[in-house]
Amino acid sequence: MENSLVNTFIFWQSLDLSSFGIAALLLTALTLSSFIKIVTVLGLVRAGFGVDNFPAGLIVTLLALVLSYFVMIPVIDRSVAQSVTAWNSSASLQPAERKATAVAAGFEVWKEFAWQQSDQDERNRFATLAEQLAKKKDFKADRKSWQVLVPAFVLTELKSAFTTGLTIFLPFLVIDLLTASILMGMGYTALNSQIVALPLKILLFVLADGWTLIMTNLVGSYI
Repeated sequence: MENSLVNTFIFWQSLDLSSFGIAALLLTALTLSSFIKIVTVLGLVRAGFGVDNFPAGLIVTLLALVLSYFVMIPVIDRSVAQSVTAWNSSASLQPAERKATAVAAGFEVWKEFAWQQSDQDERNRFATLAEQLAKKKDFKADRKSWQVLVPAFVLTELKSAFTTGLTIFLPFLVIDLLTASILMGMGYTALNSQIVALPLKILLFVLADGWTLIMTNLVGSYI
């Protein structure tokens, strides 16, 4: 992990990009990473506890970033290596062209990752939409183009995240319903059932080793 951070930092320094350029590239890389799925699943887990700001939104986001970086380390390593190779082999080009060549070569690795993780039906759907938007009879959208691949990848990740999140959310919903029914049966209608259910949810989550199960499932979905 240390080598990945060092190599990435050295490479970005060598490109000498502006702050806006670096921010745009990082945002693009984040969009084409596992972050969307992971942060959505963790957000559903947070919603399942039924209490505002528990766990804190900042903690959920930081955990999603850390886990996303863990998942994406192989992609980052290959991307940096490919960019460095393209940078070294394009010394005869103008500085702007050389930077563009290196960045484009690096993002080919991210495109490959997005292709592997996106659903074929989604790619076909967005390719059809792209052809309709072009309004040209002879236009055929490339399934591997960024126009098709990015929305197909994002939608596939969201669908997978909601499927995973639903299996986590349902046990919490059952606890909420049971707690509310018991409290109503006992006549404690003024008592907030969510507050009473929270310790039961935490107990269930701890006994099931919830964090380990979630992290293992999320990482395993990219293997």
